[in-house]
Amino acid sequence: MNKENNVSDAHIAMYNSFLAPDPASFGVFKLMQELYPAFAEKLFYNNPFMQKIVMSSLNSMFIMEYPICGRCETVAAWDKTIIVNDKKIKTCYCFAEGCGSTTKNPVTLREWMVDELRHKAPRDIAEQAYFIVDDIAMSFMRIAKYQLELALKEHRSNLREEMNNG
Repeated sequence: MNKENNVSDAHIAMYNSFLAPDPASFGVFKLMQELYPAFAEKLFYNNPFMQKIVMSSLNSMFIMEYPICGRCETVAAWDKTIIVNDKKIKTCYCFAEGCGSTTKNPVTLREWMVDELRHKAPRDIAEQAYFIVDDIAMSFMRIAKYQLELALKEHRSNLREEMNNG
């Protein structure tokens, strides 16, 4: 999308907001990269499809609620509910290249991180993660909102100027 198509700055800003990463997902991912780089690397390993979905501003749910593949431990997509021994069990499907497995009753990213941190990281990191993640996500959301407001303000100013000169 560009100015040549006679599109306003406000429209461009709104379009770009959809292309921007989801602030909450991006905040969690950046936090993981800082605190425990091995987590961040493994999260989307060989899984560009899920990375685009989870990190997109069109993401349908919070990153911590996505299931983790039981085989390759990357972010997966929720699939159907099945019945096993008269109990409903959720499943997920893995889109990672070379995997493609279905996991019954998968853990979420939140559960996986807590378990991994409990076994592999100092205790204080696991406790810090829950408090810091929301603050980082809120910060990124405020920045995106501010940028959109600036673009809309400039657009309105340009419209007023055009109307006065026209």
